[in-house]
Amino acid sequence: MKKFDINELDRIAGMAKNSSQTSPRQKTQTTAVIQDRLNLQTGNKTDLGMVKNWRAQSHERSLGLETVNKINEEKYRLIGEVSIQALQNEVQLISEQMRIEFDQQYAALAERSAVSEVMALRKFEAVCETARDLLLEDRAGAYGRVTDRYEAGYLTDEDYAEELHHLKERYQRLRREVINIVDERGDNVRNAFRPNFR
Repeated sequence: MKKFDINELDRIAGMAKNSSQTSPRQKTQTTAVIQDRLNLQTGNKTDLGMVKNWRAQSHERSLGLETVNKINEEKYRLIGEVSIQALQNEVQLISEQMRIEFDQQYAALAERSAVSEVMALRKFEAVCETARDLLLEDRAGAYGRVTDRYEAGYLTDEDYAEELHHLKERYQRLRREVINIVDERGDNVRNAFRPNFR
């Protein structure tokens, strides 16, 4: 059971007593204040009569509905803003993840490509050196065979000079062909690992 404040009840009684000496408008305002204070003391609403009670309740409901509508409107506005911001953040996160993944994959491909290019160039240069060595050994062997024939008396001085001249021209031609092959194949090997931006 609610405990009454005696001092507050005395003040209410004093206001009611003084309200009899005031104007009708002030009397209405004073009556409303008295009713509010009594409501606080008793925990109940003052009975204003059936029509006034209905109007008061209707007014109270409309105020409550208006407040709820404002709260809901603000809530949905904030939810919309937060949802849009969340979507934008998610799109930005996905974009950043894709960029990082692309950079990592591209770096790995570039690294593998560089290693492959170096290995291919090493093998190609080794083949070129082997071809040069074979050409020099072949030429030395051919010169040696011609010299052996000359010293054995199978060739005259003129034949010997002609054979040497023939071998010299032949190996110069072979040397030019090897150089052309090396240049052409070398460009192909180097360009095979370059990106094509056509």
